[in-house]
Amino acid sequence: MSTKMWSRFPGILLTVVLIVSLGVGVWLDQNGPQWPGGIEMMKILPAEDVSMVTYQGFSGGFGAAYRDEIVFEGLDEFCGQDIEAVHGKGLCGFQAYYDNVGSSPNPSEKLQLYEGQFDGASMARALEKEEGEFGPATRNGGILVWTSTQGYCRSIALIDRFIILGSAERMQQCVEAAQGKRESLYDNADAKDVLNRLPKGDGFALAAGLRLGEDEPGRLAWTECWHFATSNSAPSRSTTVEKYGDIDSATSRISRLRSESQGDPAGFKVSQDGLFVTYTKVTNQY
Repeated sequence: MSTKMWSRFPGILLTVVLIVSLGVGVWLDQNGPQWPGGIEMMKILPAEDVSMVTYQGFSGGFGAAYRDEIVFEGLDEFCGQDIEAVHGKGLCGFQAYYDNVGSSPNPSEKLQLYEGQFDGASMARALEKEEGEFGPATRNGGILVWTSTQGYCRSIALIDRFIILGSAERMQQCVEAAQGKRESLYDNADAKDVLNRLPKGDGFALAAGLRLGEDEPGRLAWTECWHFATSNSAPSRSTTVEKYGDIDSATSRISRLRSESQGDPAGFKVSQDGLFVTYTKVTNQY
C-alpha cells in the first residue's frame, strides 16, 4: 500500500507550525459562511493536549488556487475518493509532538484531516483490499474506523464529513469527542470566550489556541482571524484576541504590545477589556 500521505505529513505539519506559531488555525474561504469547516473540525478534535490545528478550505477565492498544491496526492488511491469531493484539509498536532520539534517529533501525536463529501463504501473497498494494511472497519454509530493489521499504531476514520489519519489512540479520542463523551476543542470554555470576541464576517481565517506553554505568561487561550489582500492596493489585516488568567498578566501583555508597535502606530491597534487583550495589525502585503 502507498505510504505517500503518511511519509509527507511530518514535514508539512512542521511547516504549518512555523506559520501559525503553535496555535489552532483555521483557514476558510471568504465567500462562505463564517468558519464552517473549521468549526465542524473543532467539534471532533479533543481539547486535551491540542496545540495546533489548521484548516484550509478549497472552495472559490484563494482556496481554489490551492486545490492542486495542498497535498492531495495519494488520497484517491489510498481511500478511493475523488479529490473533487474534498472541500478542505486540516492538520492537528498535540503538545507531545511539539515537545520534540527540532529533534525527533513523535509521529503518533498528530492527525491529518480531509473535509468533504465522502463515501464509506468506496473507502472500505479501497482500504480493505486483499493484502492491504487495513482490515474491516469498526462501526460505532455512523463512525467508521480502520486500524492497521500490520503492527502499526495507525488508523483511518470517517467521522461526519471528515477523513482522519492518525494514531489509534488519538483516533479514539476523536471518536469520543464526536460522540460528546470527551470535551472537544469547540466545547472548551476559554476557546469559546475568545472566539466570540472576534469580528464577525471578516476575513479568510480563524485561529484558536489553548495554554500553549510559557510564550505569554498567564495566557489561557487566544484566537485570531485574517483578511488577506488580493492586490497591492488592498491591505492585509489580522485581529487577535487573547484571554488571561488575571488582570495583571493582561495588563503586562498590553504594555509589551504597545512597546513593540511603536514603529508602526498607524497599522497596529491594541485594547484591553478585563482579562481580554485585542490587537489588530494592518499591512500592505498580500
